[in-house]
Amino acid sequence: MNNLVFELYNSLRTNSSNVCVTDYSLDKPIHITKKQILIMATALSKDIAKSTNSDRVGVVIPSCAVGVIANVAVLLAGKIPVNLNFSVTNDVARHCLAKSGINLVLTVSAMRTKFPEYPFPDNTFDCDTQLKAYKSDKCKLIKNYILHSIPKTISKRILNILPNATSKEFAVLFTSGSSGSPKGVSLSHENILSNVHGICEIQKFPKNSKLLANLPLFHSFGFTVTMWLPLIKGIPIVTIPSPLEINKTIAAIQAEQVSILLGTPTFLRGYLKKGSSNKFKSIKYVVAGAEKSNIDFIKQWETLANCNYLEGYGLTETSPVISLNTTTNGIKHGSVGKLLPSIKVKTIHPETHQDLGRSQSGVLCFQGNNIFTEYIMDKQTTQSAFKDGWFVSGDVGRLDEQGFLFIEGRLSRFSKIGGEMIPHETIEECAVKILEWESNEATNLVVVGKPHATKGEELILITTQSIDFDNLRSKLSKQLGNLFVPKKHQIVNEIPVLATGKLDLHTIKSLVKQK
Repeated sequence: MNNLVFELYNSLRTNSSNVCVTDYSLDKPIHITKKQILIMATALSKDIAKSTNSDRVGVVIPSCAVGVIANVAVLLAGKIPVNLNFSVTNDVARHCLAKSGINLVLTVSAMRTKFPEYPFPDNTFDCDTQLKAYKSDKCKLIKNYILHSIPKTISKRILNILPNATSKEFAVLFTSGSSGSPKGVSLSHENILSNVHGICEIQKFPKNSKLLANLPLFHSFGFTVTMWLPLIKGIPIVTIPSPLEINKTIAAIQAEQVSILLGTPTFLRGYLKKGSSNKFKSIKYVVAGAEKSNIDFIKQWETLANCNYLEGYGLTETSPVISLNTTTNGIKHGSVGKLLPSIKVKTIHPETHQDLGRSQSGVLCFQGNNIFTEYIMDKQTTQSAFKDGWFVSGDVGRLDEQGFLFIEGRLSRFSKIGGEMIPHETIEECAVKILEWESNEATNLVVVGKPHATKGEELILITTQSIDFDNLRSKLSKQLGNLFVPKKHQIVNEIPVLATGKLDLHTIKSLVKQK
């Protein structure tokens, strides 16, 4: 398998006059060609190379054309991009900067204004300012234009772009930190490329496809699937800085005739609430992950947009995609699809770690070219993440006879009560149905486990509104059994979520402890 930069450069040099990125970060959309990406990235790469001796370079930029250019520039400089979460606390941000060994950060001036307390190092580039300066330097632009107009074999030699570097570190991404401190995941060229090619092998997208890229670049889904995959495969992207910009997202979908929409159910609910069949008529595929998709919610999307709703599964440590429902290999709603090529899976008992049958529920373990090799600066955690050469995911699930993978929950989202493993998500889904809430109200309810002196744990139900708790308990007992019934109810102003759309379990548990 090739160096990712090698494949990226080949892709950007092919039909280089084609629009690569349509940027909706400003008042008016800007259309940027492949060649323009290369010219600006090359100019920026030279300043990056001069400004740091560190192998890794931080990127604090949302999804936009400058974010794409910055990441390409880091690679052309022979460095490793580390896209950093700008929604975390300053202490967490300092932790990530220190752990990565970063002494240069790329950002845009708007981020400095929006996050004035973010611990930017002294050595920080405002890339939008840099790129504007390059535009006025005609000599530099002409020089780089010529570089990317001569034969690829010569330009690659000048830029020192070599074909093979499969095991070399390509990028570092930090985990969401939903249940603790974020861990720095080291991903290789092979990890990302195997994921990109694996996805496109099992799901063929039409040649005229356009992909909406509004997920954060520090999110593994946004990093691989909405940036590197379309860049390498030649799929034009429409960038929007945040998935929370609902009106702008819907407007861009309609104006640019976007056919591929990616997101988490948390973000997709907002689009569904404000959208209409007319506004979504260009959408052919909705690709969802990170959270479980409710069946009713899936049907709403498929009915409104007349599209295929493709639910998948992955982790930062797996680059990220492990499995995906596809129009090629089949769709089974309720599952997260079939495994990507070359990925192997087995299940183990959560306590004894004994191997279980493929169809038996247990902790999911994976092998494959997409699996990371280490958490940076954390040898002990890396060792504990693997058992006999298998990556232990921490997720509980099973594989059915047809090869579809079912995720039953995060191991941290199970409580052991009466000797049984009780899944919180099962209780949440049942509670939403009993309360007769709409699918977009599901985020107003969460179940957590709290240590109990005699029972091991007790279940606490947290909601953002008043409910008839006694009636709910009675119906849960009849439908699921007594072990599944929360013992206490707590009302909060809002249920904390991370910028990725996942539940902020660490904060949620701290809210419970306060009571």
